[in-house]
Amino acid sequence: MIPLPQTLLDWYTGLLVFVGAVQAGILFLTIRAINRQTTTAQNSERAWVMANLEGDTSKWADRKTHIVEGSGTGGDTTGIWIVLSCMNEGKSPAWIDEKRVKFEIVRVLSPKPNLEAKDIIQVGPEPIGTGNALPHTNRIPLVPEAIGHVERDTMPVIYGLVRYRDIFDRTHTTTFGYRITPSNQLVRLEGCPEYNKNT
Repeated sequence: MIPLPQTLLDWYTGLLVFVGAVQAGILFLTIRAINRQTTTAQNSERAWVMANLEGDTSKWADRKTHIVEGSGTGGDTTGIWIVLSCMNEGKSPAWIDEKRVKFEIVRVLSPKPNLEAKDIIQVGPEPIGTGNALPHTNRIPLVPEAIGHVERDTMPVIYGLVRYRDIFDRTHTTTFGYRITPSNQLVRLEGCPEYNKNT
């Protein structure tokens, strides 16, 4: 048997290395494409829980949103009667694990909310359906309190989060943020995407 010249062996080895690298690249791209398709398919079938705030007008004869200011030994406070509504706009049920709400009177609003600093209003699993076997909307009335009173150069804001699990056992978070107008209307915070976001 005649041995192959060293240059031919080097060329053949280089070719094998190149072919192996191409195969590895194709495998990587294939796996990435499969993962993206799986994620896309799951996102199209999973729950999408949205959160809205509105004034709890049922508590009052005039059917308006009410804000009440108080003062005591602990200082000034402001309370508002609201309803937090969670709606499942997805195609499958979910479990809501946590709801948090914070009412603050601020001079300058932080661009990102501190989601862990909110007041916990629910901990524990709560099912939310898609409108068939389980209702796809749940409502909880609240009276959150803020420290201080609304002044001329301040803005009252209410923000928070809803944390839930989908049927694929992935955890998602929906944040919501509102400002309260001088006429006590709740309006979504404009130009603050971190306060109104779904993951």
